Amino acid sequence: SMGSNEMCNFYMMFYRSADEPDPFPYGAVCGMNENQQLMAAEYPVEGTTLLPSHPELEHHAHQSSRPFGVMDVFAINQLGNVRFGQISGLAFDNQGKLVIFQRASRIWGPYSFDSENKLTDRSAISEPTIVLARIKDNELIFEKSFGVGLFYMPHGIFVDQSNYYYTTDVGSHQVIKWKFSGDEFEAVFALGESFIPGSDRQHFCKPAAVAVSKKDGSIFVADGYCNNRIVKFTKNGDYVSEFGQSTTAAGREVTKLSLGAFNLPHDISLDEEHDRIYVADRENGRVQVFTGDGTPLSEMRNSEYFGNVYSVDYCPSHGLFFIPGLPTQLADEINVFGAPLGASIFEYSFRGRAKEFSRPHILRARDNSVYVGEIDDSGGILWRFDIDQEAGSMMPMNEFSMGGSGPTSAQNSVVVFLIITVAVFMGIMYFMRSHRVNINSRTPTSLFDRGVSILES
Repeated sequence: SMGSNEMCNFYMMFYRSADEPDPFPYGAVCGMNENQQLMAAEYPVEGTTLLPSHPELEHHAHQSSRPFGVMDVFAINQLGNVRFGQISGLAFDNQGKLVIFQRASRIWGPYSFDSENKLTDRSAISEPTIVLARIKDNELIFEKSFGVGLFYMPHGIFVDQSNYYYTTDVGSHQVIKWKFSGDEFEAVFALGESFIPGSDRQHFCKPAAVAVSKKDGSIFVADGYCNNRIVKFTKNGDYVSEFGQSTTAAGREVTKLSLGAFNLPHDISLDEEHDRIYVADRENGRVQVFTGDGTPLSEMRNSEYFGNVYSVDYCPSHGLFFIPGLPTQLADEINVFGAPLGASIFEYSFRGRAKEFSRPHILRARDNSVYVGEIDDSGGILWRFDIDQEAGSMMPMNEFSMGGSGPTSAQNSVVVFLIITVAVFMGIMYFMRSHRVNINSRTPTSLFDRGVSILES
């Protein structure tokens, strides 16, 4: 600070793990009652002396030769001859192909179910409900569509390592395991009684999602819309256990919701390497984290950024992704949120650049790609986002070379110009400092007389 009436500010930048508590929960601002003697003794000398010049660090920033971060690759409403209806589920088969579960012309509206949660239109969907696509570079190549006359209100889908398909149908209240027999898509077994909702071990009520263990084939069902529970079965469909309970209206009003209580568990994902189960607790606006046996561990929740969570997926390459389905008064933008491996809170988010999400419903990630399916009444949209973590491949610098060759004549001229500029600047600084000392000679002051204030930015 050079002027006698200027404020002298000291800014400090530091890094911490996002998992650690905020060290300044009430703002990082100093008061105006600093201890001058202590500050004079403890203030680092580096804070009052100029740093040596490093031209190689002072040029324009390196410019990447390609975009860096998360890029939206496409947003499509049709593949092959299939125009998407509401896209309720996504999965990857054992060959890495994308499986799209969609409702064709069937729309889940306000009159699709009666007051007893029974489907009002029990006719099977007469169009293909499953689309299989091969992933090639930045494209999806249509392979085939199937599932005609098999589903009533499709919701969740999963494909295991042996290429068995598992589907949840909120219309029939069933979870069904399927296999291919030649070109035929056949049921292996069904869990739940067709069109009969219930809450016991033999029934579901609008089951939302299903996931299958790679270790032993155990089946986990998010029985969400009515029962608020996660139910576990053996690979053969025998009941094992369940966990979860409903969140009461009063419980939703308290600041900290109880772990293990659900208000519509809408999606489920497994991380068996770390013995974790992730559940999208939709209407409580959080992702809940459980051990493999259903013991609640933690949650990810922040109403400032999302008021609901529709889908969650664990990706070994990047960690956890989740997405809300609707904006709220506080969070009027819909984003995909990412929590890197080992993190307990989300650390970044992204969305489309050309247009906004409308009604995202399902999210699945594989390798460096994230797919999002939407359920807008006008038709489904399938998004793809790619994550680019390649930090290399820099473009040549405009003014300075970091290579081993000697400086060019143009670079020498730039260096000479910088030296002259710095010399002139230092001369001006010396003159102003001498002038200021003469003015203040009668009332000498300490460098720290006005204190050091950290301003929140």
